[in-house]
Amino acid sequence: MTDPRTLLQLAARCRRLAGLCSTEIVARKFEALALDYEEHAHRMDRGRSAAVPREPGELPRESAVAAPGATSQSRH
Repeated sequence: MTDPRTLLQLAARCRRLAGLCSTEIVARKFEALALDYEEHAHRMDRGRSAAVPREPGELPRESAVAAPGATSQSRH
């Protein structure tokens, strides 16, 4: 497993490669890979912030498992 900083560096590299590609299809694949790296890095950051120690009885800020009947909201 790698850290979020490395993932963001890889995302930046993919974006640079996308800009250098002469084939649009390959450039789009690099862009998609960059988005995947960024998304994974952000998920890792959120996981670390949820793992911060808290006072006994205090609820976590963001739970990894939704409560029964809860709906998730899309970012799109």
